[in-house]
Amino acid sequence: MSEGHEDWRVGWLTRGSAWVTSSEECDSALIQVDDLRAWALHRQPSTIEVDDARDTATIDLRKETLGMTTIGDRTVSLVRDSDARFGSPDQDPEQHFSYANVVYWKVQGPVKLRALVTDWIGHFESFVRFMTMEPSVVSRVDCHLGEIDGHWLDVELVARRLPCDGQADEPSPHKYLTTLSTLQQRGLDPMEVLAGFWREVAMGDAYMSMALHLESQDRLLGRGSDSALLNAVRSVESLYAAHNPEVDVEHVAVRHKIEDAVSGAGDVGTQILEAWPDLQRIGKLRLDVAHGRARPSADFGLRCLGGARALQWIQRVRLLAEFGISDAEACSIVSDNFQYSWDLRTLQDWSAELGDTPES
Repeated sequence: MSEGHEDWRVGWLTRGSAWVTSSEECDSALIQVDDLRAWALHRQPSTIEVDDARDTATIDLRKETLGMTTIGDRTVSLVRDSDARFGSPDQDPEQHFSYANVVYWKVQGPVKLRALVTDWIGHFESFVRFMTMEPSVVSRVDCHLGEIDGHWLDVELVARRLPCDGQADEPSPHKYLTTLSTLQQRGLDPMEVLAGFWREVAMGDAYMSMALHLESQDRLLGRGSDSALLNAVRSVESLYAAHNPEVDVEHVAVRHKIEDAVSGAGDVGTQILEAWPDLQRIGKLRLDVAHGRARPSADFGLRCLGGARALQWIQRVRLLAEFGISDAEACSIVSDNFQYSWDLRTLQDWSAELGDTPES
């Protein structure tokens, strides 16, 4: 099975002797995603180890529901659980204790196993990717099928994208777009933001293409590809089409669409345009890339990369606003972001190097 340019490996592992197929229906599923724990438990310890288990310690191992919402007719919860282990291969089992937080999405309600693969886990993955700005992938799915032949049956679904995009050993939550605690501190319900994401993206809205462009753009920017510029412009065009369904967008100039996106991004749009005035000339640049024309100067690659990076932040602000966050809060979330501040300074430096000034 494939989705875009990513391959899937799908398998079903049952606990017990029963045989299940993808047409089976589960009544609940637990879905773990890379970076979800760091996103949900920002500034909280993830692992505790005690070398001598005889030491006195009190640790709360209860499950905790971090948030809950409704998507369709199903209840979705964000749950913190615990994974406690005694002993290790190189130590006396009675002398070692380790405890780690586990965070997962819990879907309650009838869902076919095939639908978990084709819809649900991909959308959870996209949400975490958007919020963390990291190439997160689903790492585990546990499905509860209820009682079959007098026995409770659980199924572990193996559905990993290949490759796993080279996850870093240590996540960097300070670079995430935002975290669960940051949203809460702003008086926002993270689960309602998830529901807004699902409504605008997962239900087939034009913003789905915008979110997918943003994900692939991260990979393209990592390689410094000129294709990142085309990708960013396509995303802005998707945004314009979604906001103007009555307009024949094919006859609207790219520059106008860019100006509309920048204007809708409020203070962030203003800051981006001041840092990267070449954004006003991106229509010509896009044509040069799309038509494979010879590079007119040694600055061409830098202009493409700068334009793509500038538009990337415009996209993030506009998407946050579509998920139920006010325009002002969306701008504030981005303005306070570490990576945004870094990229803004980079764009300013590149612009100075190119000698660019805004058009009159």
